[in-house]
Amino acid sequence: MGQEQSHHHKGGYIASVSHSAGTQDSEAFRDRVFALALTRDGRTLASAGSVAINLWNVGTAKLVVSLRPKGGPFFALAISDDGQTVVAGAHSSKDVLVLHRSAQTDSDEKVKQVNLKGHTDRIYAVAITPDQQYILSASGDQTIKMWHLATGDLQVSFEGHTADVLGLAVSADSAVCVSGSADTTIRVWNLQKRAHVCTLTAHLDEVRCVAISPDGLNIISGSSDGMVRLWHRRNGQLKGELNPEQMDVCSIAFSADGRLLLSGGADGTIKVWDFVRGTLLRTHAGHDEQVSSLATSGSTAVVRLMSSSWDGTIKFWALPDIEAAAQPLQPPLPEGAEATPLVDRGSGQSSGVQHPSSSESLEDASNSADPSPPSYPPVPVTSSPSPPTPPAPSSPAPLSSPDYPYPLPEFPPVPTSAPEPPASFSTTPIAPTVYSDPPAPVL
Repeated sequence: MGQEQSHHHKGGYIASVSHSAGTQDSEAFRDRVFALALTRDGRTLASAGSVAINLWNVGTAKLVVSLRPKGGPFFALAISDDGQTVVAGAHSSKDVLVLHRSAQTDSDEKVKQVNLKGHTDRIYAVAITPDQQYILSASGDQTIKMWHLATGDLQVSFEGHTADVLGLAVSADSAVCVSGSADTTIRVWNLQKRAHVCTLTAHLDEVRCVAISPDGLNIISGSSDGMVRLWHRRNGQLKGELNPEQMDVCSIAFSADGRLLLSGGADGTIKVWDFVRGTLLRTHAGHDEQVSSLATSGSTAVVRLMSSSWDGTIKFWALPDIEAAAQPLQPPLPEGAEATPLVDRGSGQSSGVQHPSSSESLEDASNSADPSPPSYPPVPVTSSPSPPTPPAPSSPAPLSSPDYPYPLPEFPPVPTSAPEPPASFSTTPIAPTVYSDPPAPVL
């Protein structure tokens, strides 16, 4: 497949592979890549396209096996921790496909396939809960279904969205699921109680992707309105907004340690953010079409990023240590100066949170502690349409300070007279460095 190209020192491009590499006529056929999924150990990457689901060795960027289940294209993908079970959403059959392969399987001939039937429209997102007990699937039929991974039995069907459900994310404790929809809302679901917890509203267009931070305390959403929004998972308050200037925000992901946030856009770029500071560190330009999915492995010293695109390629990147990455873009403050954090829009005010009942706590399923959310620098605020203001939720239970590996600045108190409407803004204090990597041979 050729040699990898490495630029570890600047945090750049390593290699590019074609998703069509496993086809008989890969030179003439370019298969779009719709989704990526990574095993927990970061060693095996799965990619889903129109006709194939491929498994790759992350360390070498080489194809391990190409699976050819029926029912494509496959818009959704998940993989078990051991890499032996792959879950995909089949567009034509509207089934959830569960593919079981043995540890030594190097072809699709020995793969056992089970079709889970229940959805009535295409499937846009799937997930396997971190405890490896359940499958979650999101569909154009406006539902999220939960299936037992071992038996395939349908456990519950979550209803409430009024348009296609496009994105899914599950907390690390397998207690909470977050869904994003074309109805512009984000819904939070308690998987243990199997109940709707609250609805988050602020986006002005469809919510295409959602993620939960590794510590389980923050929800991130990306939308076709061009904005990335930060929500506090426990009280549902809107805490911050980033404007990646990527047209549609198609994909988002966290690094394993939660210090980096990444967004993929319809313009083919990938933005790398310092999640704690809320500042833009890097812009990677390499894809020719929208970045459909992102996956990360590793943390601290070097983060390996994988990105997929409708251009038919999967690209491997190395992101450097966050402090080194921030140096050219985030110079130290003058002695005695203090960074001013973004004004908190929460403080018990209604900010686009709809609770199903005043007595329901947003977080009953986890006892994890709660630090202050990340702080972003102040920016000019421009007016933008605000969504209808729902009834104010009940005050959340008191939150304690956790043992968190990185200091997160606190939000200052804000007046409680009236909530501020969501605002569109750019959080880049100075011009970011744009890395436009030269084309590399497709491996």
